[in-house]
Amino acid sequence: MFIGRIKPVTEYEQVCADLHQAFLRRGAPEESVRLVGLLFARQASPLAQKEIIPNLAYFNARSGDNVNFYCGGYWAGDLPPDPHTGRVQVGNGWVYSDERFDEFRKQVEQRSAWRYSGGADLILLNARFQRLSLLRQMMNSGEATEVVLDFSSAIVLPLEALRHQNIIPGVEQFFESIFRYAEEQDGCDPTWGFSQKVAGSHAGSYLLELILSLLPAQLGKSAKELAHFAVRDISARP
Repeated sequence: MFIGRIKPVTEYEQVCADLHQAFLRRGAPEESVRLVGLLFARQASPLAQKEIIPNLAYFNARSGDNVNFYCGGYWAGDLPPDPHTGRVQVGNGWVYSDERFDEFRKQVEQRSAWRYSGGADLILLNARFQRLSLLRQMMNSGEATEVVLDFSSAIVLPLEALRHQNIIPGVEQFFESIFRYAEEQDGCDPTWGFSQKVAGSHAGSYLLELILSLLPAQLGKSAKELAHFAVRDISARP
């Protein structure tokens, strides 16, 4: 597995383990954060077929070492279709399974208040690299650190709705704005920084100007449309 970039994933714990290795390989200090995207876009989704699957290779290369995007239900491979697992080849060395997608959806929903829209959803949030307590170190075979996905400050974007309402011109352009932002964020709290730059009123904000430049002129300064980008707490409720 490589650091950063678009990644296939089928399990929540796989995400945390992969991020943990990424933090370690980069020599990240404790309390570091990293921008993470959890992408839920079924292979049958028109938006996935038209704008996501054909661009997975580019998204993979473009995201580089600056952000981790995980694609639920997809993984790398060159396997024949399997009707028993719903596995299909989607091209460019990628395989997809509805069963794997649904399992990952369940795992994320169990850990958060987010609920899948049925379309193409992108959750942006922070991964936090933190030290375990001594007791938990003993329970985790001496491992001193862990990665936690922070659902308390997340941006949930229904991509199909945003495209239908012409709030974003396309997934490619919108992802580009995220990748570019991740290149330039300061590493303190990239998710909050992203939201502030999109939804805030500071005219000099780089990302706000970038997003506004991608939106139709009549929507560019509408608070209603920009509210789609607000950060909110989607932590699991007791």
